[in-house]
Amino acid sequence: MIKINLLSSDDKISIKWEKINCFVKANLFLIAFIQILIIASFVGTVFYVEMENKSVARELEDMRLRPEIRELELIKNDIRRHNRQSNAYLKIQEGQIYWTKIFDHLSQITTAEVRINSISIEPKVIIDKVGASRNKKAKTDPNAFDVEIRGSFTDGDSFRKVFEYNLNNSDIFMGFMSDPGNYDTNKVFKHNLFVERKSLSEY
Repeated sequence: MIKINLLSSDDKISIKWEKINCFVKANLFLIAFIQILIIASFVGTVFYVEMENKSVARELEDMRLRPEIRELELIKNDIRRHNRQSNAYLKIQEGQIYWTKIFDHLSQITTAEVRINSISIEPKVIIDKVGASRNKKAKTDPNAFDVEIRGSFTDGDSFRKVFEYNLNNSDIFMGFMSDPGNYDTNKVFKHNLFVERKSLSEY
C-alpha cells in the first residue's frame, strides 16, 4: 500500500503547533509545579542566606562580649596608640637626638631650692632684620635649638651662686645671660639659652 501525503507546508506547521499545544495542555500542571518549585527554591535560598548572616552576626557579637575577647580588643587598641606615640617620638628624635640628655643634665645642676616649672625647646631662630622688615618667615638654624627654662626658687643666694653658676658653666647650655628680672620679690625666673645639635647627638 502506498500512502501519499497531500498536506501543504502550512498544514504541516499547523499540525505541529497543535501537537505542541496539546502537550502543553496535557502537562500544564507539571509545568506550573516546576515553576513553583523553582520560585520556592530561590526564596528558600535567600531566606537561608539571611538567617545564616544573622546567626553569624549574633555569634560575632557574643564573641565580642566575652571577657577574653574584650581584653584582646583593649590590648590591640593600646598597641595602636603606643605605635602612634612611638612614631611621633621617632619623628621628634630624627637624627638620633637624645632629648633626655637635657633633662638629665638639668636634674644634676638644679639645687633643692630651685623648682623648674616648664621647659620649652624649639628650633633656634636666626635673627634676620632685613627678612623681618620684608615680612618674610624667620629662618631657623638646623644645628641648634632655643631652650626656655621657667621656674621659681626659695633662696636667692643659692639660686645665683649655684644654679645660675652651673648654667653659665654648663657643657650643654650656651648663651647664658643674667637677667635682673629674675631677682625680684616674686622669686620666679626665666632663662633663654640654646643647645647645639651635636651636644645632643651622643650620649
